[in-house]
Amino acid sequence: MKKIIAAFTALFMTACSLGIEVCADSEIKLNNSEIISDAADNNNEGVGTESDVTSLSQPEKLVSKKNTVSSNTISWEAVENAEGYEIYYWRSGNFVKIGETAQTEYTNKNKSHGTKYMYKVKAYCFNKKGEKISSPFSKQLTTCTLPDKVTMNTTITSKNSLKLRWQKVSKATGYSVYMYKSGKWVRLADTSRTEYNVGDLTSATAYRFKVRAYRRLDGVTYTGSFGNEKKSYTNQTVKTSRNVSVKSSGSSSSKTLATIPANTVLSKFGAVRNGWIDIKIPGTNSTHGWIKYSDVKPYNNLNVNCINQNGYAGGRPMPMGCEATSLATVLNYIGFSTNKNYISDRYVPSGPLGSVDPNYAFTGSPYSYAGLGVYAPVIAQAANNFIGDRHVRDNYVIELNTDYITGNNINNEKISPSKLSLGNTKLSGGLTSNQIKHEIDEGHPVIVWMATNGKGMYIKNTWTLYKGSKYTQPGGGSYRFIWYAPQHCLVITGYDDVKGQFIFGDVLTGAQNRRFSYGTFESSYKILGRQSVVIYKK
Repeated sequence: MKKIIAAFTALFMTACSLGIEVCADSEIKLNNSEIISDAADNNNEGVGTESDVTSLSQPEKLVSKKNTVSSNTISWEAVENAEGYEIYYWRSGNFVKIGETAQTEYTNKNKSHGTKYMYKVKAYCFNKKGEKISSPFSKQLTTCTLPDKVTMNTTITSKNSLKLRWQKVSKATGYSVYMYKSGKWVRLADTSRTEYNVGDLTSATAYRFKVRAYRRLDGVTYTGSFGNEKKSYTNQTVKTSRNVSVKSSGSSSSKTLATIPANTVLSKFGAVRNGWIDIKIPGTNSTHGWIKYSDVKPYNNLNVNCINQNGYAGGRPMPMGCEATSLATVLNYIGFSTNKNYISDRYVPSGPLGSVDPNYAFTGSPYSYAGLGVYAPVIAQAANNFIGDRHVRDNYVIELNTDYITGNNINNEKISPSKLSLGNTKLSGGLTSNQIKHEIDEGHPVIVWMATNGKGMYIKNTWTLYKGSKYTQPGGGSYRFIWYAPQHCLVITGYDDVKGQFIFGDVLTGAQNRRFSYGTFESSYKILGRQSVVIYKK
């Protein structure tokens, strides 16, 4: 503007100096359009210099931002010069337009749960002529609404397990099962079935569960929300202490459904309610009734006469012969007549310290304090041969349970059952404490390995063994074996859930009803590979 005024001022002065007559009012008057035009020139942005839009890029990075049981929210990157976006989804063989938005996200509502949907997006704008310019389609996005909530139904209860059941959710690939533990929900497993068995539980205990459905599509898992929570009790095995009347409800005045004699083993369901417990009536399929809790014993214990390994009954004392003594104790309980020395001398092989694997032979001698011991596979073998020699093997079940079968032990050793004489012995990894309780409930005492007197354990010996020897692993090469002390073999005869203790027949002294807490037992039992042998008549 200053340049314009200066130019006209100079022209006016020149004209005056030449004697030319000039009208100032008509010659230097500037209108607004000239001022705007000159100002635009001064900024190099004159009207008519802007280029018109002729094309748009396709939207990029189309993603699923959020899914619910009935909607998909998708988003994408903004396209330069775009004024809006058209959203399409696949329906009846074509991509059909379902909406427009000026934003870079869109929510498609009121859709079916757990359903696959495919989307594409176009950008658009208008040129100076008012013509609509559209971009190419974006790449296709495939996503899914979430599965519907799961409705939990019945729960089948037992002493140490619960079977959960729920209704099927349409289009679900599977279900995730959660249990409430230590103040938080913990996922137990994924399953494609509409039921799940939760094992290794504590009897007479309340547990909480939730389940949610999921659908897997093109490598992506779409997980629904939790449905209703299910709270269930495991039952407990109890034994009547006297003849008891079973009532239709927890009241002495209610109808009597049955009479149960003393020493009858029953399944108790749920918690104690006003001094009454819910039980299943023996001899019926599913009839329940109520009895007084004071009429049952709070624990289960078998009447097992325990042999003293250091006594003279049956022969010489065996200061390190707890394993053979425990086996003799159980064999006598199930109807045989034998003693510790006969079992040890005839059925338990032995070898020098450092040259044998205790899974195949006794290390040292059971008659010497310098001896160490032997593990469960040899005791199971001894039981198999002892019963087999009496030609009644088919009448008995022998179970060998040890983490040396699975290789999950401190020596990382996986034994070879073919090197042992086990017959049709049942083989498995180590039993849990609840599985041991189940054996007791079935009337089966359990031979186990743990720390002597429940003490802390330490590494006493390690030695190198060579494969291919008579009492070592098959094959070639060498391996190391770690021996923990002080270890002991004894017989679990019962348990007490009220006090949290196992009840033992301790062959170290022949003591009946010796007790160790569950925690004390489990700590050393696990270090030694969760070894046990169970023998019973079919």
